[in-house]
Amino acid sequence: MKALYSSVVILFFIVIGVSHAQSIFNPDELTNRKLGLLNDASAVGWNPALLGVNNNFDLLLGTSLLPNGDWSKFVGGFMKVWKIGVGYVPKKDSLTPQNIYFGFGVPIIEDYLWLGASVRNTDFSLAGMRYGFSGIYSLRPNLLVSAGLGTVNGDLSNKPTFDLSASYAPLTWLTLRTATSYSPNDIFAGHSTYTSIGGDVGVFDNNLILSYNYLPEMQYTRVGVEVKINSTTIGTVDNVSKSFQGGSFFVRFGDEDDQNLSSAVGRSRSTHSSSVRSSDAVCTPSAIKWSSSSKDSPELVLSTMRLSSFSEYTDLVNELSALSPTPNAIFDSIQTKYYSQYIPKSTVIGKDQSAIITREGEKVLLIDEQTQQTITTSTLQVKDQFGRNVSGLVKRNFSLTDTNRTVLSLTQTTSQTTLPVDIVLLMDCSGSMSDEIQSVRTNVDNFVKSLSLRGIDYRIGCILYGEEIYSTLDPTNSTDEFSKFFLDASARGRDEVTSTAIHEATRMKFRPNAQRIIILITDDCSIQENGDYSEPSLTQEMWKVGAKLYSVINPEKHNGAIMTRLTLGRDYNITKPFTTILDDISGDITTTYQLVSKPKEKIVVAPPKITVLRGKITAEDGAKLDANLALQPNDKSAPISLQTDKFTGEYETPITEGKKYEATVVSNGFMKTTDSVNLFSTRKGDTVIKDFVVKFLVTTLSGILTDQAGNPRVGTITIEDAVTLEIVKKIQTDGYGYYSLPIKEGKEYRLTASMPDYVATTVEADLRSTKRGDKVRKDLMVTEITVAIEQGMTFTLKNIFFDSGKWDLRPESEPEIEKLRAFMMENKSVRVEIGAHTDAIGKDEANRILSEKRAQSVMNSLAKTIDVNRMIAIGYGETKPKATNDTDAGRAENRRVEFKLIK
Repeated sequence: MKALYSSVVILFFIVIGVSHAQSIFNPDELTNRKLGLLNDASAVGWNPALLGVNNNFDLLLGTSLLPNGDWSKFVGGFMKVWKIGVGYVPKKDSLTPQNIYFGFGVPIIEDYLWLGASVRNTDFSLAGMRYGFSGIYSLRPNLLVSAGLGTVNGDLSNKPTFDLSASYAPLTWLTLRTATSYSPNDIFAGHSTYTSIGGDVGVFDNNLILSYNYLPEMQYTRVGVEVKINSTTIGTVDNVSKSFQGGSFFVRFGDEDDQNLSSAVGRSRSTHSSSVRSSDAVCTPSAIKWSSSSKDSPELVLSTMRLSSFSEYTDLVNELSALSPTPNAIFDSIQTKYYSQYIPKSTVIGKDQSAIITREGEKVLLIDEQTQQTITTSTLQVKDQFGRNVSGLVKRNFSLTDTNRTVLSLTQTTSQTTLPVDIVLLMDCSGSMSDEIQSVRTNVDNFVKSLSLRGIDYRIGCILYGEEIYSTLDPTNSTDEFSKFFLDASARGRDEVTSTAIHEATRMKFRPNAQRIIILITDDCSIQENGDYSEPSLTQEMWKVGAKLYSVINPEKHNGAIMTRLTLGRDYNITKPFTTILDDISGDITTTYQLVSKPKEKIVVAPPKITVLRGKITAEDGAKLDANLALQPNDKSAPISLQTDKFTGEYETPITEGKKYEATVVSNGFMKTTDSVNLFSTRKGDTVIKDFVVKFLVTTLSGILTDQAGNPRVGTITIEDAVTLEIVKKIQTDGYGYYSLPIKEGKEYRLTASMPDYVATTVEADLRSTKRGDKVRKDLMVTEITVAIEQGMTFTLKNIFFDSGKWDLRPESEPEIEKLRAFMMENKSVRVEIGAHTDAIGKDEANRILSEKRAQSVMNSLAKTIDVNRMIAIGYGETKPKATNDTDAGRAENRRVEFKLIK
């Protein structure tokens, strides 16, 4: 860093040394990189649309320089707040009057198009008024084009100019620009045009910017140097030619973000929202964005690739055409070439069956057929146009070509052969995915259960990713290992590297004979510019290892539909209930049907009338349940016990009318439900419909609040989310100090007990691995203020944060300080000692000074509303450790801030 500043100082004074006085002081001469800086207050004088790109603050002060480096009387200041800019250049003499600027910019199409307008006034009259209009369009996140019209520029003749400009940042440290202005009045030193070509280079993480522009009509160049220190930028721009030289010096104060085009545009496209949503990576323009179609087909997939203007799909189309000249047969060919080796032979020996057809015209494969007397039982698989299993069909979906036979029944079954399947979940952990992450964690056990019920020898792995691949788990048959791994999933990243994650999934350790299933879960596009992989290349990688891709995506951003279909997978809307998606995927792997048919009977004999009770059992969220239903008649006759269909939640049973039954529903993970079924007025042969809805088991959090002597106390318990610090619930204890409430598992909580004249205490409750229905006990204690003073008790402030080696409070410390502030305002006679402690790393005296400054920082924050005479700050350094300094955990415990009540 010292080398950086030394280089800046040398370049800075070299430029100042050659600077000469300018003829006039204009806003556009305070920057040498137009449209390369997205937060420039001086844009009010040359491109007001730029004011609308973001809401950041910018204050710019500048002056021109005399040949000897002295300051001239040409000075000016410009400020941008929100999307509004103002500026002022004071009067120097009769030829250079004062200039007052005002302008604003607004987004017309969010993140893509901005318009702006500005005015300049010299003498507060209509004759002295100048106007300007401009627009900016973002062709890509790092490519801007702009057009403008007006008289607000630096020319005193009030002649209109037409302006065009463009700025492109191919690299994070390089921006290229070009601009031209036109006026029919030849106001540019006798020229009608004014052109510039140039760019800038950023070094030392763009803290040092070197810029260059060449103006051919004016026969001079503009060079500039800028150095950025935190939110302050110091710079100079120098104009050099044979006939004219001039320079300007400026200081900029503003937000640290959006300092250069290459890093700022992408951020602005996601941070404008007030929601807790992180920045999204840029979608690859060449990847085909799939438009939702009610009925897509192989022909549509091929024609979409052929009509694409990007050549990267050409080789893939040629390969598919060579694989099969008939579009409808392409997916059969893909299945045979790339996937058949991973499926047991007993599930693929089926042959085309033309005697049984479906309404949608899917392919029906006959796996087995047995006939006893006149009843024929056919075991079938049904494939759609993409070679994928079709599940969820019912009897009315099938018909027979033999008109002398009829379908008697149809049952959806699972394969009779145990299928080895390796599954990899790709979990997008960017900031917008918190709900989906929790849904996966909640439903994965049911998913695994479904796999087992369907006869699948499963293993399940996972990749957690965001801005990078965070962690990977090769497929394992241990659900405990998977659940423990998935506890690390949290919404933390800004961007996603989805295409890289898909690539990494193809390199997992799959079993040789297992089907390979990749389940992608993301709310953004699948193919992004931050990876080295295209949709065709990823498709071929998945073919190579025999992996099928199932994509749980946002349809509005989906650009990976081609590879999903070509790998025989499916798309799912991420807003669809996740239990339904997982059940559909598990069924897609194994679904078969048993169709029973018989000859049509010429004489129909009416069956005896039988009273039937039927219905379905679902959870509160509508999920269909595998449950046990027990029916106990009121006359003490034999009870009825039956199991629901494990896929549909439906049940049906013959029942005796004229009775009343007590029904009991039991399902794993849900509360036992009881209800009555009254059949007193039911007639023989009636069908009675009775549905049951069962409630999820509820996790409870409870405990007792006592004082330091163990006596129960009535007080308030505040429960907060330990991550966001949002208050979840406030609850009052009863007369015995007891509290109890339902709580959502899968999170971390902080519990704080408080009551008048007592010191509040805080305990942690980690429910991330708690199962639904568990009972969690957390007792709390408060200490009487007089006792705390007499015994010199100390209380740790658990969420006070400093950067390493620094004493400035980080913003996330404020909630904890506010709690101490509220306590002191409520107990106005209380005085406190604020003590800070360090670990034993470093020198003793340095640690003491650091701890003293940290304690003082906490006191200074409290002093905004609390009398400083009620506080004392002491730095103990490493002298009072609470734990060993030989481990990271011990040292972390020793680095703390405490408070103690004093007289």
